[in-house]
Amino acid sequence: MSVVFTKTGIRSVAGKYPLEPESLVRLGMVIANVFSQGTKKDVAPKIVIGRDTRVSGYMIANALTSGLLAGGANVTLIGVLPTPAIVYYGESLRADASIAITASHNPYQDNGVKIFLPDGTRISDEMQKKIDELFQNDEKLECVKEIGKITKIQDGLRGYVEYLKGFFPKKLNLNGLKIGLDTANGSCYEAAELLLTELGAEVEIRGNKPNGKNINAGFGSVYPEVVSKLVVDNRLNLGIAVDGDGDRIVLSTDEGEVIDGDGILAIIGAYLKEQNELDNNVIVATIMSNMGLDSFFKNIGVQVKRSRVGEVPVLNEMQKFGAVVGGEQSGHMIFKCAGNSGDALVVALKVLEIMVSTKKSLKELLAGYKSFPQKLKNLNIIAKPDFDEIEGYKELKDKVQKEFGDDGRILIRYSETENKIRIMVEHKDEKICEDTNEMFVKFFEEKIGA
Repeated sequence: MSVVFTKTGIRSVAGKYPLEPESLVRLGMVIANVFSQGTKKDVAPKIVIGRDTRVSGYMIANALTSGLLAGGANVTLIGVLPTPAIVYYGESLRADASIAITASHNPYQDNGVKIFLPDGTRISDEMQKKIDELFQNDEKLECVKEIGKITKIQDGLRGYVEYLKGFFPKKLNLNGLKIGLDTANGSCYEAAELLLTELGAEVEIRGNKPNGKNINAGFGSVYPEVVSKLVVDNRLNLGIAVDGDGDRIVLSTDEGEVIDGDGILAIIGAYLKEQNELDNNVIVATIMSNMGLDSFFKNIGVQVKRSRVGEVPVLNEMQKFGAVVGGEQSGHMIFKCAGNSGDALVVALKVLEIMVSTKKSLKELLAGYKSFPQKLKNLNIIAKPDFDEIEGYKELKDKVQKEFGDDGRILIRYSETENKIRIMVEHKDEKICEDTNEMFVKFFEEKIGA
């Protein structure tokens, strides 16, 4: 069987292939072998491992570490920390790779293995293929050099918080700000509160009592209504919600209005433009980002370049067009100044910097940005034929898009991991948006519906 790499790394139900002990030990040996090929003969590869709060993280970390050590790699364990912190330590400790054991915003039953290079990028398709091929090979794997050594970082939390503070201007503080915080019972449960309080904020926190099984369970960026209610009920200035591994963020205004990644991108992009810090006057969004973003940035002379969904496509487009910031509607955002992977707390600090320096609320900062009504339907299907092969589809889509003009758009795509088709319609008129979405839903129910 193959290690199934997706755009999110290796992900499965914990305890099942490939996230069960036997496979994980072999995976560790394979990773050690592959990374040994890039090191000097007398130097063992160095791998940093961290995890989120899932109960399965202990098992996966231990099994993977055993394989890495047997394969000749030296391993540094940093415990429970956000994924961006694990990436940071990979670079800081001059490791050959960092591994985050996490399934991001998924429920606790799932887990995964994300492998990053020292510059914060994911391993290449070529390296994934090497790992896959060696993993599938039935030959017994031998220790590449000698058995590796293990070390532990005792206070990775403190080092990460101090690193984060470097992204907030020393002349500013958060004194007087009352912040609602939801950390999804995940890996930010200590770092986020510590960071904000040490910078002077008063924090009301939820989702900060992880028990191994409650990560993302009714809390975090996937459930923004929690932090929104917290803000309104306690008359706070804003709310911040992150996901289980700390790379996604959504916000709430003092009135409880939820701000997704598109709104955050609008706030940050407009500020950077005003400060002459938006290189090439371009930002990167994804195909799922709202059309309101294009309209907003067009009015201030900024180009919006769109990528496919996912961290890697966003980063690729940023590098292609020389953008300093890019992000997804889900709240995953990349700052060039903070490396090549997303960090929810870096984003939070940037928004807070803008609020403090401009003395404006989130609602005031969003003035001028208005999202188009958007309707998304995920439909179960029995097959994924090429769209060109579906009778009547192209004609219908072309007809509707012509009628929409610049007032709306249709985006229809298959899920990469499930037998689903995602039907998304945007339009300035909410009723047209909903009616058109329903029309396409009925069309695909008849053609390929389950």
